[in-house]
Amino acid sequence: MEIARPVGEGGMRHRRLLPLLAVLTSLCAQPAWGQAVGQAFPQQDVEPIQQALRRVTCPGDPPGNLGSLSCEYTKTMRLQKFFGGSVTDQAVLSASFFGTVAQLRKSPPEWERDWDGFGRRVGTRYGQSFAKGLTVLGVGLIMRDDPRLVDYASDPLIDQKQRQRNPMMGRERRGRAWTRVGHAIVDWATVRKSTPAGDGGRRPNWPLFAGAVASGVTGNLWYPDRLTTRTETSKRIGGSLGTALFASFYNEFQPELGRVLGRMFRRGATSTNPATPASQP
Repeated sequence: MEIARPVGEGGMRHRRLLPLLAVLTSLCAQPAWGQAVGQAFPQQDVEPIQQALRRVTCPGDPPGNLGSLSCEYTKTMRLQKFFGGSVTDQAVLSASFFGTVAQLRKSPPEWERDWDGFGRRVGTRYGQSFAKGLTVLGVGLIMRDDPRLVDYASDPLIDQKQRQRNPMMGRERRGRAWTRVGHAIVDWATVRKSTPAGDGGRRPNWPLFAGAVASGVTGNLWYPDRLTTRTETSKRIGGSLGTALFASFYNEFQPELGRVLGRMFRRGATSTNPATPASQP
């Protein structure tokens, strides 16, 4: 005969977590189910389900994703990116961070390391970010581009014939290292046209180039005369383009970088753990 055991604190804690888990499960049910279906069944088996639900697989989505209605880069998305990255919190935090670094380095030296100098350093960077974002927004609206980065495995324009023969092969094949390096450069120098299916053709990334020029030239409104020459302006333009190129490489090799960082953190945690005392008989 079994004797009922009293419910301890652990059991009470599990019971309290049940409602929270139920809410999280209901919120995540649709995207999780869509990804699970895409992973469990081949793409050709999921396509009828996508068509019935009017869903599409956008570049970067898992195969058979059931969460995307359209891959088009809309005006609302452009405005959200502009206000979030060049007007509101993200722009302010970025300008404050790099302005603080410049304040500590006293760069440029013509500006004193006081509140006036700090305001100049932060305000200049904020103005450059605003000019860059506004230019990218305007040129992007004219070109109707899709500025979202895609890696080699998710690019719908890579090996279209091979993808038609075997829809799963294109997304599973990651590509060789040098092939992916070339794709990261291409994804930086060119931009896709915004289409409902996400497979628009590529064209030069004029919004990026125009935004970099706007950022570099706008800095001349506040920087000392020594930093308003063509050489210094070109350096700022090159720095803006280099940052975008780094973002493209990070997007391409993000899985590998994540694994490397995960191993480093695990090794660090293992090395800091105290030695387990020997078990005594």
